[in-house]
Amino acid sequence: MSNINYSGIVTVKQGNDIVFENAKNHFTTYGMQTIPCFLNLNYILQNGGTYTNYTGLCSNNWSMYIGTNTSVATTPGMTALNAPIGTTPGTAPSAKSSVVIDGTSTGIWATIWTGVWYPGTVIGTIGEMALYLCYCNTTTANGWNFTSGSNASVNVTAGMFSRLSVADGDFQAFAIDTTKALSIDWNIQLSYA
Repeated sequence: MSNINYSGIVTVKQGNDIVFENAKNHFTTYGMQTIPCFLNLNYILQNGGTYTNYTGLCSNNWSMYIGTNTSVATTPGMTALNAPIGTTPGTAPSAKSSVVIDGTSTGIWATIWTGVWYPGTVIGTIGEMALYLCYCNTTTANGWNFTSGSNASVNVTAGMFSRLSVADGDFQAFAIDTTKALSIDWNIQLSYA
């Protein structure tokens, strides 16, 4: 295979009811520049010690947020939801988890992030949603420095990595059913093309 697809696929449920599934996300600059940064990575430093497990440093900092805006389309430089539900950046999920898919046999490598808001914790009509992950500040980083000061090339706090919106035609706005849990599965994957 000579090409690789880089895609984000999102499924939303309220309780056991599927609101929509397999919607394609729109990556922001953070989501795009992190990939070539990975390719240029030689080391990771934190507090003077060398670490090789990037996910161990950032895996607990990811989140998802939902918002009400239905008119603003995603742009590459977007860093926040237009109208988050809750105080900016938004109301974080009540529970969250992630799983890594090894694509050695299938040709599809992925991480699936799941955010769940318990019944009654959020209200409103959803028109946008975003996945926030740690990201690179540059595509040419030789190493990632997590210590404070200059030459820091990655953020340990999460930024908007990808977004789904009504304005982009990704899904139809829907009202949150406050009697059911709201769950979002956000699958970022690399696969053979």
